[in-house]
Amino acid sequence: MTVPALLTRMRSFVTPLSVVCSGVIAVAAANPHGSRIAFEGDGFSAWGLSVMQADGSGAASLNAPPGSADVAWSPDGKRVAFEADPSGGGNLEIFVMNADGTAMIQLADSPGRDYWPATSGS
Repeated sequence: MTVPALLTRMRSFVTPLSVVCSGVIAVAAANPHGSRIAFEGDGFSAWGLSVMQADGSGAASLNAPPGSADVAWSPDGKRVAFEADPSGGGNLEIFVMNADGTAMIQLADSPGRDYWPATSGS
């Protein structure tokens, strides 16, 4: 992808985020199809994860633990992975849930911090 094409594609995601989230957005990721955006920010009166359509419509907060961050989509666009510290003790762990906020599963439970989840495969 050329740099101008990449910038055009990025601009198409930033505009909806600016409309939905009047506060801070730290991390945003488009699903593999480019039809939905997951983001970390304070758009719903508390810091957390949210999803919306690529045009900015249908924004909804995900039912992730407070302070969840660094969202990444599964290759099929049906699930999101993220880091969270549900105990509040400073130990980040990796979680995955359906993109509608249901069926959260903790994938990691280690004494060290686990962060920046990434997905691969098809």
